[in-house]
Amino acid sequence: MAYVRHAESPAALNELLSSKSQSLVVIDFTAPWSAPCKILDPIIDSFAKSNPHVTFVKVDIDRLPTVAEKYSVTNLPVLHFIKNKSIVETVRGVDRESIRAAIVRNTLDSVASTSGSSETND
Repeated sequence: MAYVRHAESPAALNELLSSKSQSLVVIDFTAPWSAPCKILDPIIDSFAKSNPHVTFVKVDIDRLPTVAEKYSVTNLPVLHFIKNKSIVETVRGVDRESIRAAIVRNTLDSVASTSGSSETND
């Protein structure tokens, strides 16, 4: 079952990023007082359900300010797309199409490499 995880501590987030280093992790920086974050919540839930190969995790910036600081979060909402513990893309604001496109762009390599197919120029 697909779902959105919640980072409970910096150590828990680091452990998750380490365990999922070969796949895409989307960190959703959020706060309960942010209206745009509340608008984004069902959108993220939908993407989590339709992309079980991607790990989605929410980070409450009020509960984990050191994590927000580490990732230079200055406004909300912001999503960081992480692969191999590095940011590969960032989406700011409530932009469903940009989020969808970022997921597609950053999972194509993973899907292609696991399918065993290769391109040839015949």
